[in-house]
Amino acid sequence: MNQRIDQLTKMRNEDPSDPFLTYALALEYKSAGAVEEALNLLLELRKSHPDYLALYYQLGKLHEAAHDDEAALEAYRAGEHLANAVNDLKTRGELQEAIWFLED
Repeated sequence: MNQRIDQLTKMRNEDPSDPFLTYALALEYKSAGAVEEALNLLLELRKSHPDYLALYYQLGKLHEAAHDDEAALEAYRAGEHLANAVNDLKTRGELQEAIWFLED
């Protein structure tokens, strides 16, 4: 395993309530090509911190990588709904673009 994954895993074990550590670990797994591990971490994060907006775009991308377009669209739309609720126009735009490309 790579050093960043090891370090983030250790940090996450020390503070499992910090959503950023789970998110960062998922991105490291994604970068390492471990799509299933990354996907599982983001699904776990969604259950424990459904208001962590950044996870929805990455979750959608991982579902796309796993060839599950229906799950990807659901993740993007859920993120779009949350982005609207918190008035995050930039993230909403990114999620809308991802939906548009996937539906096209």
